[in-house]
Amino acid sequence: MRFAAAALLLGLAVVPASAEPKAVPVDCAKASSTPEIAFCAQEDFERADKLLNEAYKGMLAKVGSASADVPGLAVQQKAWREALVESQRRWIAFRDADCAAVGAGWMGGTGMGAAVSNCLADATRARTKVLQSRTREGG
Repeated sequence: MRFAAAALLLGLAVVPASAEPKAVPVDCAKASSTPEIAFCAQEDFERADKLLNEAYKGMLAKVGSASADVPGLAVQQKAWREALVESQRRWIAFRDADCAAVGAGWMGGTGMGAAVSNCLADATRARTKVLQSRTREGG
């Protein structure tokens, strides 16, 4: 009896490790099933988000790189940085709420996840372009 109980416990301990899904490479150019499309849409959003983070860091660096020789510049830089940080926080909240509304329009359908990820990716790419443009042009 003890042996059977020990074997059962050992078997239960092994099941979760062997039951983990293995990552299967997905060719997003050929994605056709709902899970593949959702996976690829999420990957696209994650790539877009990385580029947004780089653009945001570039903009923050620009704010901090203005000449310290100008009287009163430190106060202006601080206000600029605070405005940029607040703007980005509010933009993220807007993006997330807007894309949640897109998802709600799918009413729980199987394409909802991909629709939300696509919305997030599109909005994120647009914001990245804005930040890159401001970094080049001055603010």
